[in-house]
Amino acid sequence: MSDTQRRAGRRTRIALVAALVAGIACLVVGFDEVLSPTGSTWLAVLMFVLAASAGWRVTIYLRLLRRSR
Repeated sequence: MSDTQRRAGRRTRIALVAALVAGIACLVVGFDEVLSPTGSTWLAVLMFVLAASAGWRVTIYLRLLRRSR
């Protein structure tokens, strides 16, 4: 494996972890908004949409990691 491929794999793993953290954070904020008596429905919907987007990024990064091996 070349140095360039190793670096690309490392960047993909870092991006995967960042997408996972972002998705989990969006889910937590979304559920907090839903369960809060003064929560904003629009903010909750936005957080769930962002969490879904992070989920798509996670699947793309996982496919890239599988392909590189």
